[in-house]
Amino acid sequence: MSVIAYVEDVRLNYQVNTGLFSAFFCLLPMLLKRARLITFPLPLVLMIEASIFLHGYGVLLLKYDYIMAWDTVTHTISSVTIAICIFVVLLIVNEVNEDVEMTPGFLAVATVVIMMAFGAVWEVFELFADSMWGLNMQYSPWDTVRDLASDLAGSVAVAVPAYFYVKKHGYDGIVERLRLSPKLARLVAFASG
Repeated sequence: MSVIAYVEDVRLNYQVNTGLFSAFFCLLPMLLKRARLITFPLPLVLMIEASIFLHGYGVLLLKYDYIMAWDTVTHTISSVTIAICIFVVLLIVNEVNEDVEMTPGFLAVATVVIMMAFGAVWEVFELFADSMWGLNMQYSPWDTVRDLASDLAGSVAVAVPAYFYVKKHGYDGIVERLRLSPKLARLVAFASG
């Protein structure tokens, strides 16, 4: 993607940086697995890859500019992905920190609240980037409202089924399947304590 952005010379810096950013996040699950820190389930890895691909492809080929719903669809899928990651992190904290005990309801509400906080920070970042570098990441105030609505929809789409899954099946086995390294488990316990 970065090479194509360089050859095309359209919004060069933004596209090259998006390509590098995308490459890093696409490689992150594999790097964490190779370092034996954590192994993400394949569906989550595929969601991460799809979210990054849709964003990178949209930036590279200007889909955000020419397809009205591209931003909303991409933002919603990314919100689902991030909400799943938030839920997994909360499950890990619940598992490794003996002082923390989260109910399924708390996990669901916390997933939505944290996702909405990330969304708000991202929208402020977009405003800052537009002001500093003229990137046009926010097309209008309605873009911000649609993005936050996408964040809410994506996080609720994760939190509701996750709530019922944990309520029915409990926490057993979820974190074990991640093959969390003891070193990372101690770090999470320390950071959350």
